[in-house]
Amino acid sequence: MNKMEFAFDDSQITIGDIPHTIIAGIGVHDPIAMSHALAKLKLQFGLSSEEEVKWNGMKLEQREREALSQELLVLLNEGASVVTIREGLDRQVAAQDMTYQLADYFASHQYQLERSPGLSMVFDEGIISDRGRYDRFLRGSFSSPVSEATFESVESHTNALVQLADVLAGFNRLLTEISLGRPDKELEIMDDGLGMPIKMNLHGYICLSQRWNVWGEVPPPPDPQNVAFDGRWPFKHVGGHGLRINSSIPAHLVKQIYDSRIVYMGCMH
Repeated sequence: MNKMEFAFDDSQITIGDIPHTIIAGIGVHDPIAMSHALAKLKLQFGLSSEEEVKWNGMKLEQREREALSQELLVLLNEGASVVTIREGLDRQVAAQDMTYQLADYFASHQYQLERSPGLSMVFDEGIISDRGRYDRFLRGSFSSPVSEATFESVESHTNALVQLADVLAGFNRLLTEISLGRPDKELEIMDDGLGMPIKMNLHGYICLSQRWNVWGEVPPPPDPQNVAFDGRWPFKHVGGHGLRINSSIPAHLVKQIYDSRIVYMGCMH
């Protein structure tokens, strides 16, 4: 049976003086093709195929890191992205939150199951601390395909998808920090449509780069018989969908983070 594979890695962030765990997942139908694509990208930047791509700790100059980050954003578009932010530092509890999110994702994306009816999950080593407890949680809390999913823990340097999940976690930590007051950064990027460089802030660039692969909802226009841009449509809301926060932080902070991820889905030109 064909299986869709989701890989997960984690990061940490402090929100309102409270430590939180980020679990980021990327799902693909062809993990081998994704692995080959990442290996090709590594060679392009002078890295060996065995060298690990990760958010922190890579031996690249800043300009090369930024160029690689742009290419990784493109590569992430080949998969489906989901992110959970959970209060506390218990990674397995955060992974359980992510599993509920994943079940809801499949309920909203039945076409994914038509292509690959099975599910395989791969976690970075250390996220699942009690394999038996997580197995009982899976089998007892969900319907197919999640209840029948296989799962394993691996060392990130051995798995391309987990490396990409690490990058996804890093991007989402950065976006969250910017939404809470971290200074943003201005970029100059080449706009292929205009054929000239344009200036854009980093937060907006990441959100626009990921607008197609992150699960979200575009509310219908106020007047379906007279569709027109009105400042509210067509914008995708990922809060509560591809991005979920489970925390005791004040509601206005959750809203602040969610609102920062609302992204325009119309034509850019």
